[in-house]
Amino acid sequence: MKDWWRVSWRRVGIALLVVFAALWLAAWIGEAVVRQTEPWQIARDLGRDDPRLSLLPIVLPDTRLATVDGLRIERFGYSFQVPWKVIDRQKDLKGLSVLERFRFKCLHIRMRQRSSSTRLA
Repeated sequence: MKDWWRVSWRRVGIALLVVFAALWLAAWIGEAVVRQTEPWQIARDLGRDDPRLSLLPIVLPDTRLATVDGLRIERFGYSFQVPWKVIDRQKDLKGLSVLERFRFKCLHIRMRQRSSSTRLA
């Protein structure tokens, strides 16, 4: 009769590795599921807190486009309008432009950097 009390450490190591890999895989899949369903959970909770949100979607009474009566900003080859008419502070740096309206309300415009790996030959 063989020594039944002897332990095969190789089998124990493989078993532990399989158990930890399965636990890691389950945790990874669980986190992915939570990240995918979290926006719906938040929307459902907000809908329960505010009954007016259950009225959406509704047909809009006016579908005309509004005209923007603000300032036109042109930076780094892009042009768009903002609803305000005055910029309090403006700072242009290399590859970055910061426009500030009121306190702590900033608009950051960054120039897209091209990496060496995306250059065309």
